[in-house]
Amino acid sequence: MKKMLFILVSMLCLLLSAGCGSDKQAAQAPAADKVLRVATSPASPPFELYLKEQNKFTGFDIDLINDVAKKMGYDKVEFINTPFDELLPGLNQKKYDIAMNNFSKTKARSIDYAASDSYAKAALSLLPKKAANLKQTSTA
Repeated sequence: MKKMLFILVSMLCLLLSAGCGSDKQAAQAPAADKVLRVATSPASPPFELYLKEQNKFTGFDIDLINDVAKKMGYDKVEFINTPFDELLPGLNQKKYDIAMNNFSKTKARSIDYAASDSYAKAALSLLPKKAANLKQTSTA
């Protein structure tokens, strides 16, 4: 998945746009208010998962964005549980700072969005029952 570049470039854009405010505004905002708002559709373990009983987001992507946000100087990451088909429209409407999920990098998306390089390689497979007697062929 090519989420990392998407995340990193989105964060870079946030930093650049944050630097465009007036000095008076920056002086008034306390450091504790530096919150990165991240939307995700947490239904892809081990990458994103929402533990309802604990009211907690967990997974590789969650740990990754928490570390990246910390290195960027954010004090907190606020995760917003969002249906997958609403992630990019919500980003367009500035409901949150970053949309993070199992996005594929496409030419169409690259027009409007930045994307990370892949940091995980997924191989899709079909899993029929053995009784289906399907012939196995190699694509290699």
